[in-house]
Amino acid sequence: VTQVGLDPSQALAMLESEEFTAEVQLDQQIAQTLGCTGVPFFVLDEKFGVSGAQSSELFASALQQAWDASNSSQP
Repeated sequence: VTQVGLDPSQALAMLESEEFTAEVQLDQQIAQTLGCTGVPFFVLDEKFGVSGAQSSELFASALQQAWDASNSSQP
């Protein structure tokens, strides 16, 4: 925890609380909708999922697809 700059007591308090339960459950639902069955799993723009350890080329392609979809829907 301290290696990434977090205060250990604050991190423990957050983990023991239910402050972010709704957000975590929503993230889980989105991931399941996108086909998440294990880790690693990456959700891009809440619409695209990349499952497993993938090549940098595939990951870059998925990022581009998410970017293109996001920008094509804007006026």
